[in-house]
Amino acid sequence: MVTDSRQFGDVVSFDIVSRNSTSLRPFASFVGFNNYGETVLLGMALMYDATGESFQWLLETFMRAMSGGAPRTFFSRQDAVVAKAISFVMPETRHAICTWHLKQAAKKKLSHLINGNCNYMKEFKACINDYEEEIEFFASWEAMISKYNLHGNVWLQEVFEEKEKWARPYMKQTFSAGMKNTQLNERLHSDVLDYLRSDVDINFLLKHLQKVINDIRYRELEVEFSLRLKLPGFKIRAPILRQASEAYTDMIFQLFQEEYEEFQSAYIVNRDESGPCREYIVAIIEKEKRYKVFGNPSEQSVSCSCRKFETLGFLCSHALKILDTMDIKYLPDTYLLKRWTKHGRCLTAPHVEGRKVQADTTSEFSSRYQYLCPVFVELVARASESQEQREQRRKVIKGCVLQKKKKVQPEEPATQYTVWDAPTQPGNVLLQGIDLSQPFPMGQMNYEENQEYGQFAFRSFCEKENVHLTVLPEH
Repeated sequence: MVTDSRQFGDVVSFDIVSRNSTSLRPFASFVGFNNYGETVLLGMALMYDATGESFQWLLETFMRAMSGGAPRTFFSRQDAVVAKAISFVMPETRHAICTWHLKQAAKKKLSHLINGNCNYMKEFKACINDYEEEIEFFASWEAMISKYNLHGNVWLQEVFEEKEKWARPYMKQTFSAGMKNTQLNERLHSDVLDYLRSDVDINFLLKHLQKVINDIRYRELEVEFSLRLKLPGFKIRAPILRQASEAYTDMIFQLFQEEYEEFQSAYIVNRDESGPCREYIVAIIEKEKRYKVFGNPSEQSVSCSCRKFETLGFLCSHALKILDTMDIKYLPDTYLLKRWTKHGRCLTAPHVEGRKVQADTTSEFSSRYQYLCPVFVELVARASESQEQREQRRKVIKGCVLQKKKKVQPEEPATQYTVWDAPTQPGNVLLQGIDLSQPFPMGQMNYEENQEYGQFAFRSFCEKENVHLTVLPEH
């Protein structure tokens, strides 16, 4: 969990189950998601009560356990006690309110409008989801309040006072990585709910929690394995898409490719190229909305008023249009956010002063696999181009792989690895401290005895296939 927090703890979702129930133990969870969009569990706690002091203690303990690094954004339900604890313990963190729970609360607080024949909920949801500009949001909110005569509703007044935590004009200033609610916590809570009863032995609960953690990690590994078997599906052949497919995980690549498709329909309404920082107004065919985009060709920088990169971590169609206008045909490294790349998971456990962090062998297995897989995927892609190349590559692979049946029993501690943000050139693999003579697992990803493994003659393979391998000395 410490490693996951360092790598994917930038956006955290927090929730507590059974806060008002006397028959269930108060169970709190901290979750996020990884570079493949899969749930990562960052922390859990059983709480004695739900006072401000308890929440403050919980957040301080969570921060200390996770090496003191505060998340950029912290999602929770609308709760004054939790909000106060967050502002005290994590003053630099942006607190965001779960919009799903906000909608559910609106149905309960104003049930008389829901039961009537009116469009109150539709208009309330529009205030949450539809308006990107502050002026539009204010006008729609006031129109809703006036239409249904809700000026005296205390709950709506409190919601509006916290608009910076949920309304789009303000949330687009916040990095959310696509998270909008605490639904990830809900899924976890459904898995443990039956064990939270006060009559269930605490040892059974702890054993079940360990099983849940193992299941989450296995699903994460399974998804990564299945996605790495797939070659990227290009809808348009372009250098920037090839670069993105090599860098991004499949989930982000598909989203980025949608933006690239939309960029084909983008056009420039107005431009000012008089200074070093150029200003453009960009629109999409058959869409009314227009966006202001700034571009600097000398710095290879671009910024759009929609703020998709600042919010989600990948460039929008409007920014791609301006990059193309400035004759920039590849994504600058600045816009390849590491948390969305295939190398988003660092191979080393973080150093925590005064404590020893136990390595996760499942993660080490996945990490070794993640470095070898792209090399062989590229090889297979080349081999598929013709029958002659297929036979040549098949012989190379056959000569590189020695089939063995044995249980892997490492005699030395697991090697420490370090990963940099991105390879210096496409095709380079940056590794540190790797013993290439050690066997790497192959085939189905399980850990049974007598599993078949292969030992790759990696150096000779790379030389034959013109794949560049850089081995960096340990520091």
